[in-house]
Amino acid sequence: MLVITIIHSITFVVATSVASGPEATEVATTNRLSRHLLLLKLAAGLFDCVEGQQRAIAAR
Repeated sequence: MLVITIIHSITFVVATSVASGPEATEVATTNRLSRHLLLLKLAAGLFDCVEGQQRAIAAR
């Protein structure tokens, strides 16, 4: 899940960074929003990983 999120965000940023002209402002805003969402998804993914490891350790 975490790897898919990273790959999706990289391809999205690369695909939208080639825009020029009037769309450039909209693309810049979209890129900023996508980066914030990516950070939230990464934080959630890392939290899930740590929580899963703690459960695995507790189950031993």
